[in-house]
Amino acid sequence: MIKKILILSIVLSTFMVAKTPKEIYEKNCVECHATLPSSLEKMFMSYIKTYSGERDTKIAIKTFLKKPDLDTSVMSEVFLDKFGVKKPTKLNDKELDSAIEYYFNQYKIKGRLN
Repeated sequence: MIKKILILSIVLSTFMVAKTPKEIYEKNCVECHATLPSSLEKMFMSYIKTYSGERDTKIAIKTFLKKPDLDTSVMSEVFLDKFGVKKPTKLNDKELDSAIEYYFNQYKIKGRLN
């Protein structure tokens, strides 16, 4: 009986371990976008071009991911005609914020130029 409880608690604890922003990003963003012709970097550049600053860009990404809409997408009409608008994210706000922060830090230019 003790062995069963111990094994069950170990199994359950592995599911309850908080995932890192990188893990959340790779599992929920990279996996899906890997099959699309437009990379996450190109999408990032479209957001930056449209919204300019870091704060506005992050807000726009979060808003779109929570409630995707044709009118708020930064993707081209050709892309949207072929692939449509994504489904709303299933991530909670904390996970979404950490994934967006990680994503933004992957592609931002500020601080990388010498």
